Amino acid sequence: MRRWFVLLVCALAVLTTVPIPVLADMNLPEFEVGDQWVYSANLKMEDVATLSGDWTYEVQGEIQDSGHQVYDISLTGEGSATFDTIGIMTYTLNGFIYLRVSDLATVKESMILDFDTSILGIGAFMSIFVNMTYAPPLNDFDFPIKEGDTWSTTTSVTISMDMVSSLFPSSSSSITISVTAEYEVESKETVDVPAGNFATYVIKATEADGNTTYTYMSTKSGYMVKSRLYNSTGVSMGTMSLKSYSFTAPGGDGDLFSDILDLWLFFVLIIVILVIIGVIIILRQRRGNAESEVESPSEQEPPPPSE
Repeated sequence: MRRWFVLLVCALAVLTTVPIPVLADMNLPEFEVGDQWVYSANLKMEDVATLSGDWTYEVQGEIQDSGHQVYDISLTGEGSATFDTIGIMTYTLNGFIYLRVSDLATVKESMILDFDTSILGIGAFMSIFVNMTYAPPLNDFDFPIKEGDTWSTTTSVTISMDMVSSLFPSSSSSITISVTAEYEVESKETVDVPAGNFATYVIKATEADGNTTYTYMSTKSGYMVKSRLYNSTGVSMGTMSLKSYSFTAPGGDGDLFSDILDLWLFFVLIIVILVIIGVIIILRQRRGNAESEVESPSEQEPPPPSE
């Protein structure tokens, strides 16, 4: 009996050495023309308006800008804008974002928001143009991303904004501010968003003024699948969630139990090995019983009578 116990222990020891994959570090993704991410956005422009709708980021190619090789990523969207003073309007969004190829640091952002003011019934129009340039580029990520990583970044951001409207006088403004942020990869977390289930790294970014952003990065999607924003008092300033995407992760998607051995396959392996052990035990027991019956004195033929 002891030999079967030893056999069972050895089999379990083998099982414990089977490599169960965990969430691998997220390496720098490589984008291609046509890669696309569609987000459901709900963002607050504090004391101004709340923008809701679908925003699409799509890779157009690579260009040079400000001495950097960057991905040219278009930004389009539409939805509703709820203003604190004049009510709800619809909007369309067009713009771009330049991400440095070497580390996905943000070099420049630009967008145009056109608002449909027909709800006011006076044939008005309103457009807002916003441009943001970062020097040096804003390093939101530190690849390869792994749990426990920390880093910081400081950059000067030049923000220019032009507002054109028939409702009030047009205006232009420009300002340069210094932005400092501390980053920490807080945890690994599996999240569900409209685009599906993703294994992610949760990156917490805390700015010097207390504003905080949580970004959920996924190897499978190649970029962010979710974000949560809070102001310095902890009030939510909005969220973004991935609705759909088009991206192929080279060398696997980084999800739990997907790159080497699926979780279900691991349990099947356990069952198969235990069944084999059980069959071996049964066969050995039967053979042992058969041998015992052959060797039993009661079963042997009586010796011939002596003369």
